[in-house]
Amino acid sequence: MFLIRNAVQKDLKQILGLARYLDSYNLSADKYVLKKLLHDTGLSFRAKIKEKDRMKFLFVAEEIGSGKIIGCSLIIARHGTPLLPHLSFELKEEYKTSRFLSKRIEHQTLKLRADPKGFTEIGGLVVLPKYRELPEKIGKELSYARFLYMARNPKKFQRRMIVEYLPKLDPESGNKLWESVGRKFTKLSYRQADRLSAVNKEFILSLFPKEKVYGCFLSDTVVRNLGMPGAGAKKSLRMLEKIGFRFLNQIDPFDGGPHYGAAFSKISLVRNTAFLRYDGKMPVRKNENSLAMIMYEKRGTVRSLLGAYERRGKSVRLNSETAELLGVHHGEILALVSFNGGRP
Repeated sequence: MFLIRNAVQKDLKQILGLARYLDSYNLSADKYVLKKLLHDTGLSFRAKIKEKDRMKFLFVAEEIGSGKIIGCSLIIARHGTPLLPHLSFELKEEYKTSRFLSKRIEHQTLKLRADPKGFTEIGGLVVLPKYRELPEKIGKELSYARFLYMARNPKKFQRRMIVEYLPKLDPESGNKLWESVGRKFTKLSYRQADRLSAVNKEFILSLFPKEKVYGCFLSDTVVRNLGMPGAGAKKSLRMLEKIGFRFLNQIDPFDGGPHYGAAFSKISLVRNTAFLRYDGKMPVRKNENSLAMIMYEKRGTVRSLLGAYERRGKSVRLNSETAELLGVHHGEILALVSFNGGRP
């Protein structure tokens, strides 16, 4: 059994181990970056930060009994501001026709876009390899917990949601899109540009081409992989599409990874979250089919797990183990969503 909870500073060492499996823009395998993330996470969960662009919420999955952290997931309350806009290459198709040659040729184009209004970004989802195929579906639990928290606290988040997937990368030559475009216009390596863009994006807006980039000037391999998510994204992507996310016809201008998005109010997990009053423990049953992700929040502490429940109108009963792990008391409010994504 696994408990999903808010991350705290004492988790740093174990989260660093998890981050090494991802080492992404929003979950860097850097001790000092993660220490700052945990600091901001603590303030955000306790509502000590008011600016959305500073609010971050990191969740961890803890194995009950051992206390081992085996996964994590992240919400960035606002990604994209006037000072640090959300950047993307907009993908479009353009047709050129010659009457003389009787030809109509299709071109794929890339156009740099900057969005200062911003999205809420969900990311940083990683599970230790040996736990990824367990029947509990830890990745799904970590993802559902994020949406439960957002449903409980909608004012903390933007009206638009985004997920930025890492792309397919060539194991030998690495990031071919960056080598074909980014490096040529900035004279920086991918790693240098990635780190710099976390604090200032002026150099991208100033140095990248403002005109369309035609795919025909890029290699076939680069064009073929534009917007293609990397290995391991299939399950996550299928789940997101099921709850309302769609490809935005945007890719990351650094690596070509796809951007998926949804309106906050249209996400089925948010719409299907029920807020029910805890009404005591239910009797133990041998065959329990009613499973939900259940979340309890109190004074900046968040605890969530997959458990059996029994709904009675606007109240809910839980089994003893679930209630004790959550730490919920009679009459307090819980957030629930069925593990099949429907209303509990």
